[in-house]
Amino acid sequence: MKASLSMQAAGEPPAIAPSVQIPKPRVEWVDYAKGICIFFVVMLHANDVAQERMREIGWLEEVVKFARPFRMPDFFLIAGLFLASALRRPWRRYLDTKVVHFLYYYLLWMTLRFVVVDLEPLVRADDASARGVVLAYLRRWIDPIGTLWFIHMLPIFFVVTRLTRSVPPRWHPAALGAQPHGRLRRSS
Repeated sequence: MKASLSMQAAGEPPAIAPSVQIPKPRVEWVDYAKGICIFFVVMLHANDVAQERMREIGWLEEVVKFARPFRMPDFFLIAGLFLASALRRPWRRYLDTKVVHFLYYYLLWMTLRFVVVDLEPLVRADDASARGVVLAYLRRWIDPIGTLWFIHMLPIFFVVTRLTRSVPPRWHPAALGAQPHGRLRRSS
């Protein structure tokens, strides 16, 4: 985008029109931290595949154990680092930048995983039905499978954060206690 120049005195740098937004510089350490977390998540999945195929535990297991306590908490910490400025945006822009693209990624990857991994066993089951397949697919929207839980939780995190931003800090521990910490199972 070209900036319009205003009248300037000799020797002064050109002034940029106020309508032009200059992008903020990236915070390098945040990019490095994201990269390190992504590296450790990739190592987790590479380790899972290697162990499954080799049927033994290798040296990568130690890397996975080392990263386990911090890799996902750091992802959420990084996701929330610049959230304060985003929370001041209008709802439409906030939803577009913080929610919609994660929902798109979740839809894409959840659907791919469902078609590639889950569909065949569902169709081959003795009690297979179109209704059962559709219900299994729809259930993935509220109960993510495997590694997609993170992409599923980010839009929820961003919406809940926006909705509760005016909650007084003294109530934050109570709100944290209300978070689901595992699957609820109904006993029959």
